[in-house]
Amino acid sequence: MSPTTPKRPTVSPITPTRPITPKRPTVSPLTPIRPITPKRPTVSPLTPTGPITPKRPTVSPLTPPQLATPKCPNTDDARWNALVDAACLRWEQEHSQDRRE
Repeated sequence: MSPTTPKRPTVSPITPTRPITPKRPTVSPLTPIRPITPKRPTVSPLTPTGPITPKRPTVSPLTPPQLATPKCPNTDDARWNALVDAACLRWEQEHSQDRRE
């Protein structure tokens, strides 16, 4: 005969075998799920947020904008004319050699 195995104790269905984990509480739809992050404080438009940058000066529309005219040397100057002539001759010589080659 085989050795008799002891019978398992009968457990009533009311007694749980492991601890009961509590259910998650039901959250009403009005309650937010995550905590509300605080909003950034509203700054009134009169309060400056940073250093005040000066505004560009307003130009009246009646005055036309003045164009910056480049200052050119006096064309009556003999030295200037000699430099221009020398540069023109040098340019013509360089380009005439390029054409021959």
